[in-house]
Order: sequence, then C-alpha cells, then structure tokens
Amino acid sequence: IGTTSGVESNGKGQFSITAAPNGKLRISFIGYRTLEIPVNGKSFINISLDQSTKELQETVVVGYSTQKKSSLTGALSTISGKTLADQANPNVAQLLQGKAAGVQVTAVNGQPGANAFIRIRGVGSFRTTDGAQDPLFVVDGVPSTTLEYNALNPNDIETITVLKGPEAAALYGSQGASGAIIITTKKGSKGGGKLTYDNSFGYSSYYRLPTIQNKYARGSNGVALTGSDEVVKFLGPQLPSEGKVYNNVDAFFGTGQRQNHNLTFEAGSDKLSYRLSTFYQNTNGIIPTSSFQNLGARLAGTAKILKNLEITTSVAFNSNDISKVPVGDGGVFQNLYLWPYYDDITNYLNPDGTRRRLVSAVSDADNPFYLVNKDINREQTRRTITNVGLTFKPTDWLTLIARGGVDAYNTYGTSFTSPSTNAGLALKGIIENYNETSRILSSNFLATVHKDFGDFGASLLVGATNDDQNYEVTTAYGENLFDPNFNSINNTLPTTQRNKYSVTRHRLFGAFSKLDLNYKSLFFISVTGRNDWSSSLPVANNSYFYPSINGAFVLSDLPAFKELSWLN
Repeated sequence: IGTTSGVESNGKGQFSITAAPNGKLRISFIGYRTLEIPVNGKSFINISLDQSTKELQETVVVGYSTQKKSSLTGALSTISGKTLADQANPNVAQLLQGKAAGVQVTAVNGQPGANAFIRIRGVGSFRTTDGAQDPLFVVDGVPSTTLEYNALNPNDIETITVLKGPEAAALYGSQGASGAIIITTKKGSKGGGKLTYDNSFGYSSYYRLPTIQNKYARGSNGVALTGSDEVVKFLGPQLPSEGKVYNNVDAFFGTGQRQNHNLTFEAGSDKLSYRLSTFYQNTNGIIPTSSFQNLGARLAGTAKILKNLEITTSVAFNSNDISKVPVGDGGVFQNLYLWPYYDDITNYLNPDGTRRRLVSAVSDADNPFYLVNKDINREQTRRTITNVGLTFKPTDWLTLIARGGVDAYNTYGTSFTSPSTNAGLALKGIIENYNETSRILSSNFLATVHKDFGDFGASLLVGATNDDQNYEVTTAYGENLFDPNFNSINNTLPTTQRNKYSVTRHRLFGAFSKLDLNYKSLFFISVTGRNDWSSSLPVANNSYFYPSINGAFVLSDLPAFKELSWLN
C-alpha cells in the first residue's frame, strides 16, 4: 500500500512481492472481502479471504449496459477509481499493471510521457501496425480508437472494466477484437460545494546497469586505435592500472523528478450535480533534456430534466508537450556504452562550442551529451473530448439511451538532426516537421427491455452505433542546413525539400443485440451478436457478423450447498 507495486497470484494462490518490513499489503479478489495486513518483517504470510455476498450484488459496466457481478457470464475485471488514484501514477495504462488478470502492460520506453502497450490475453493479431493489437477504449459509453493514455486523469475515473472474452468483439465489433477497456468517469455528487486539492511528488533513478570492462583501450588484436575501423572496438592494448577511470554511465544519468497536482470542485442536488477538475503533471526524466508536461481540465455533470429523463455531459481539454531523446541504433544508449571509460564524457564541447571528437574519423561515436542537446525530437498535442448522453425510462421495464461524442486532437511534431551528429553528417543536417489532425464522431442508440416471468428473468438489449473518423497528416522534409542550429524548413536547401499530405476517412456502422436469461438467479445464459458495415471494404462485401454465447452457474447458491455448515 502506498507504492505502485502489484502482482498476481498463480493458480494455487501463491505470490511473491517486495515490501518494506513495516509496510502493508492489500489483498483482493472478486467475490471476496478486500484484506489489508501488516508485513511486520515477515518473509512468509498465510492469507485467507472471506467471501463477500455484497460484492457479488454490485453492478459493473458490461459493454453498453450494467449487470450484477453474480450474473456475469463473460470474463472481465473491474478496478475502482480510488485504487488508481491512490498510486500517484499519471499514466492510466501503467496503473492497470497487476490489477486485472490476463492484462499485460509494457512500457514503450523509459522516457517521460511515453505510451505503453496493453495486451489482453496476449497477441490477437498478426498485424502490428495501426494499433491492431490495442484494446478499444470506451469513455462514458463512447468508443475511441485514438485515445492516448496521457489524456486521461486517474483522478477523474470512477471505475474501469476490462472486457477480455469474445463478448468485447460481439458488442464492439472489429474495434473490440483485442478486448475493450470501459471507463466510467465521475460526474459530481450530492451536497454542498466541495473543493479538493491533492498532490504527489516522486523521484526516479536507474535500477541497474550492465558491467563495462575497464582494462583494454580501443583498438584491435592488442594494437591501439589506428583507423576508423577500430573506433568502436575495445580490443587494444591493456591500460596501466594507475590510469584515470571515469564513471561515464553514472555521470550521464541524472535523478528524475515528477510532480502531480489535482484541483477539483464538485456540488449537486437531487436534480443536478456537476464536477470541475483540473490537473497538472510535470516529469523530468533521468536522461538529460527528456521531459513531459501535461495540463488538463474537465467539466462533467448530470441533470434530471424530468422524472424519467436524465442528461449527462462532459467536456475535457488536454494539452501535453513531450521532449524525446534519440534511442535505438545510433541513440544515446548505444553511444553511452561505446564511450571509452578513460575519457570524461561530460567534456563534449571544444572551447569554440563545436563538437569535441576523440578521433578525426567520421565513424567516431556520438557523445550522448552532445547528441541530446543537438538532435531535437518534440511533440505538442492538444485534445478535446466531448460527450453527451440522454437516458429515458418511459416504464420500469424499458430504458432508452442515446449518446454522442467528439474526440478531436492536433499534434505538431518536429525532428531536428544536427549536421554535426553522425545521423545528419552525410546529408548536412535533416529537418522533418509534421502536423497531425484527427476527428472522430461517435454516436449510439440503445434500447433495453427487462422483465421477470416467475422464476425466469430476461433482458434484451438492442442498439446501433456509428463511428466517423477523419485523419489528416501534413509533413515537410528538408536537408542541407544553411544554419546548423536553426530549426526551420526554410533553413534547408530548396532542392531537397519535400512536402506530403495524406488524408484517411473511415466510417463504421454497427447493429447489435444481447439477450440475457436466468433461472432463479442460479443459471445464466447470454447470447450476443453484432453486424458491422465498414467503408474500408468493397461495397459488395463490406458486412461481417460477430456472434457469441456465454453461460454461468452460481454453484454456491444451491440450497444443498447452503445447508452445509462446514462450507462457506
């Protein structure tokens, strides 16, 4: 408790976790009461959880509707917003790690603001581009295929439901083929105005580093460096033991700093409630010049217009700036480990401000300090998400819901490769700027009928969705810089300049239904089906169907088991 560490138990209920001797562990499992126990310096603890009938009666969001946990027929996990907010991590994707069985979260890299890969029950497609393996995000009933995890503030989340089985594809079509993550946000609470502020601060450093040899100089076959071929080889003569040794790796990495701030005001009555939240996140990475700034605001509310008519709405704005460093082949890590330990890596400039080289050879490694200060890669994203929903209940057995939403963002990025670094040396510098604009219009209409017939219960959901996406990218590219330090396409040789404009438009219409049947709340069966029509396919063959069927049996509710005094 109080850390970001979390693990899952194996099939036998066994797990291993690193915890402070005076820390506490929170143990939870669906259908059982959550337990908090002190470690008290123990290395082995026996834990027993008590069953909770209350939790089984709680409702969870399943696709376009809600169900009691005891009546679930599909595989899903539910995480409360409080669990996420308590961990002081601004990235929603990373907060899911260890919170839901079958969900794997892998950071793209360790840079501030970096996204993460989320995989539900492993890889579900051979395609690796266009987010084909990413789960669908659904915020307040409106799907979004381009939502960045940084645009979500954990403090605004009420619950997260992870749909893992075929039910996700049956309800959300091809967009939910890799699972769905359904997010319900906070809309305010009843009572007088309440102002809340909280913050968190954190520090980060590298965990461990590879061992680097410090006995042999650069060269080959015991011979010292004589040409460009031996620049990155450390097979030269053995150095004297009394020579100066620099800890260049430790000198390069710094201490990362992170701060998060949340300011919220909410109020409400029986007919109207609203919530205004703002947040600010600032992260400086352990790599010099890497940083992430994130600022957002969100206004949400619920109003009961009539006795049986309710409207919910939300408007969110997010602005983030990311400063990245070169990674991969020729990046900072590769050059850092190639730098000789007998040279001070912090001394990377000549007195006149030009690049200091170890040798005159063109293939000399880039000094990582010089690289992060000269090669620039930055992104600025501005995003607005708007949702509106109407719920009408003309009778106690019929519910009609209409929702609409707009997810629009603009990203401006710049990549500046200095003519004095190895990547830009041959072309005398490279500049590439791009402007990316996306707009998604989503709408859906749902009708739910629920009736009980003696010992039998039935619920029928019928609905339709329409998603319209427009995506545009404009890029400008140029080489051969006139001024080696000025980032502008006009600073490149005109004959090398290239411009490209691309636009992608896609529309997806879907119709779906779901039938839930139960007998005495013991036996449950759920049948779902969805048909999609996609504009990406030929008109004559643009339709495809997703069916599914699930069943459940609550064994513990049988009278024969309830009468057993030794079974709880």
